[in-house]
Amino acid sequence: MTKFLFRLFKRAARELRALIESPAALGLKLAVGLWRYLGPTWVEQRSLGLVRLDAIGDYVLFRNVLHTVQVSGFATHRITVIGNQAWLPFAQVLDGELVDEWIAIDVTRHSRSPLYRAQLAWRLKARCFEVLVHPTYSPTVWADRLVADLRAVQKVAAEGNSVNRGAGPGRSRIYDRFVEQSRAVLFEAYRNQEFVEHWLGLPVRRSLPQIESTNLESREDLPMAGFVAFHIDASRPEKEWPLDRYQALAQWLVKTTTLAVVLLGTARGGEWSEISADRVVDLRAKTSLASTTYTLSRAAAFVGNDSALLHIALAVGVPGAIGICFGQHYGRFVPYPAGSRSRTEFVFPSSIEARSDDPEYLRRRYDDGSFEDIRTISTERVAQALSRVLALTSESSS
Repeated sequence: MTKFLFRLFKRAARELRALIESPAALGLKLAVGLWRYLGPTWVEQRSLGLVRLDAIGDYVLFRNVLHTVQVSGFATHRITVIGNQAWLPFAQVLDGELVDEWIAIDVTRHSRSPLYRAQLAWRLKARCFEVLVHPTYSPTVWADRLVADLRAVQKVAAEGNSVNRGAGPGRSRIYDRFVEQSRAVLFEAYRNQEFVEHWLGLPVRRSLPQIESTNLESREDLPMAGFVAFHIDASRPEKEWPLDRYQALAQWLVKTTTLAVVLLGTARGGEWSEISADRVVDLRAKTSLASTTYTLSRAAAFVGNDSALLHIALAVGVPGAIGICFGQHYGRFVPYPAGSRSRTEFVFPSSIEARSDDPEYLRRRYDDGSFEDIRTISTERVAQALSRVLALTSESSS
């Protein structure tokens, strides 16, 4: 009841703030419109803007098409990524050689503050891209509104679906071209590749995400004898396997192997020193994304929820990985198609695993956003999967 009242209060506070900001935001938007109507029209020749306001994991599953875009018609263009400020510094480390300019967007403020949106439109009022592309398959109404506020000779978007949109401006009034895509459930990295292929008329090519560790920020405080990286938080409570199960798994790992445990992520909590004072290293909220990625590149295995670090771990090639998943959008983000560099097991609630021999049914069943209770996954089930992955990894390296 307390949580419900708190959420209700937060929502009321946001709506009140938006109401207070609206007059100033409207005035600023009118000023932007007037400036554009009366001011000079100057197109940035050979300029390509890419809009990605989604989460870190989404960018990891998208970024490998940047090279394809650059070499397939945009080698002489100035490429600008207009992206989520949560992952922009990380993206700059990974893709600074491919992208000429980065524009950071505070996605939370953009979705809640009309004044922030108006200020952003004012800051970018003089920009006019030659081509502006929004390739997200499940766009939000706020991402579309950002594209509407930007100027471009041509605006291109994925035909996509309406899972995240709700009510919003008609997309046909914003974009000049929609790129057609298949309606079948498709692994997200393949979906991004499909968009680029259909947009630019390229032959079909499918590859899994990869991150090279050469430019990553190294760490000197990692266990030398080998470790398993645990990522215990996620973007939503429904995606989080319970903390006490992770602690029980760490206890099992310390007792049955010589490996250490390294905790990654942002969430703090739980008493871990009682498990082993010298075999558990807590790096939560102490590492940048680039440093976290380096840590994953040094791990013997990874265990975590269906979240960004799972995708990063697989992209960087961690030898073994366990993804603990609740089933939503089965086949789109997890499980991965065959061909991963990692020995991977994806653990789902029993109702999903019972139908694992019928992936088409699972894709249809969970395509609408449905999911199962992740808390029904036992520690024993994850320990069995981790034991198999570690044994296979050990055999392959011996």
